[in-house]
Amino acid sequence: MKRFLMVLMAFLTACSSIPGFVPVEDSQLIRADVQRSTAPDLEEQQVSNLVRGNSSFAFDLFHQAAANSTENLIFSPYSISLAFSMVYAGARGDTEAEMADVLHFQPQDSQHSAFNALDLYFENLGKEDVSEQNQEEQGDPFQLNIANSVWGQEGYPFLDEFLEILAAEYGAGLRPADFVNNPNAEREKINNWIEEETEERIKDMIPPDGVITPATRMVLVNAIYFKAGWLNEFSKPATQEAPFTLLDGSQVNAEMMHNSELKVNYLQGDGFQAAVLPYVGNRTGMLIILPEEDRYSEIESALSPEMLQSVLNDAEYESIIFAMPKIDFETDLDLIEHLQPMGLQKPFSGEADFSGIAGNRDLFISAALHKA
Repeated sequence: MKRFLMVLMAFLTACSSIPGFVPVEDSQLIRADVQRSTAPDLEEQQVSNLVRGNSSFAFDLFHQAAANSTENLIFSPYSISLAFSMVYAGARGDTEAEMADVLHFQPQDSQHSAFNALDLYFENLGKEDVSEQNQEEQGDPFQLNIANSVWGQEGYPFLDEFLEILAAEYGAGLRPADFVNNPNAEREKINNWIEEETEERIKDMIPPDGVITPATRMVLVNAIYFKAGWLNEFSKPATQEAPFTLLDGSQVNAEMMHNSELKVNYLQGDGFQAAVLPYVGNRTGMLIILPEEDRYSEIESALSPEMLQSVLNDAEYESIIFAMPKIDFETDLDLIEHLQPMGLQKPFSGEADFSGIAGNRDLFISAALHKA
C-alpha cells in the first residue's frame, strides 16, 4: 500500500526515536547528528546554474498557471523549488529524472549544496540590511525569514542519509508526528508552525478535508516571510483614488500611489515600460512591467528569464512620473494540477520512486499546496 508524502509551501510578502539521530534544543525536534553546513564546498557556477534553473521553472509555472486563470496571480518559485528540492533528495530513477527536467534541478551532488549556499545568502542579506537600516533609521524594517520543517510519522524508517541532507543543506530537522492516530491534531500543529513563521499572516493552510490522513507518512514545509519598505517611500497624501483600467477596457477606482519625481532604473522597451523599485537597503527590488494598451497578451507570452535579464541590463537610472495601485491579494495553488501538465507525473502516482527517503517505494506525493 502506498503511503502519502505532502509538500507545502507558504510565501508571504508585504510592500520519532530513530537510530543515529539526536534531539536538539526543541525536545520535539529530531535531526541527523550533523550541523548545517554554513560554508558549502562548491563552485560559484553551481549556484549560478541553480539560479538560472529556478528562473526557468518560475516562468514555466507562471505561463501554466496564468493560462488557466483570469485572477491576479502571486506565488514564490523560490519557495516551491526549495520545498521540492528537499523531496528530490530522496527521489530515484525516473522520478528523479522527471523532477530534474521539469523543475530544472541540478544533479544530486550539487543541487543541495547550491541551494544551501543561496539560502544562506538570502539569510545573511536580511541580517545585513536590518543592521545597516538600524544605523540609518530609514523606512520600515527589512525582514526576510526562510524556514524549513519536516514532519514524519513516528517509527517510520527514514534513512540516515536522507535526514543528513535535510539537516546539513536545509537546516531542517524531523518533527515526530502521529498521523496514523491523530491526523487532525498534526494538521493543526503544522498550520500553527506556518502561522508563526509568517508572522500570523498565513493561517489554516492545510484544510480539514482529508488532506492529511492516517496514510500520511511525511509532510515537508517551506515558509518564507518577506517584508520591506520602499527605499523611496510614497507620500500618504499623494495616495489617492483614481481610475484604473482593467484588461477588458473597463475602469475601476483604485488607491493609486503617486510620485512625480521617482528616481529608479527605467526602460522603455518594445511594447512596454519597465521600472525597478528598490526596497530598503537597495539590494532587492520589485521589477514592474507595464505593457502598452492592447499588447498585454503579447508581452505576457514573451516573459522569460532572458527577457527579465535584458530588462535589468538595459534599464537606466532616471527620474520618472510613477503611479501604481496598492495591491492586496492572495493565491492558493494546487501544484499537482499545474505540474502534471508540465510533465511531472511519476512523483504523484503509484510509480513514484522515493526509495532514497526510507529505502522502499511506499511513498508518493499526495498533495503539493502553495499559498502566497
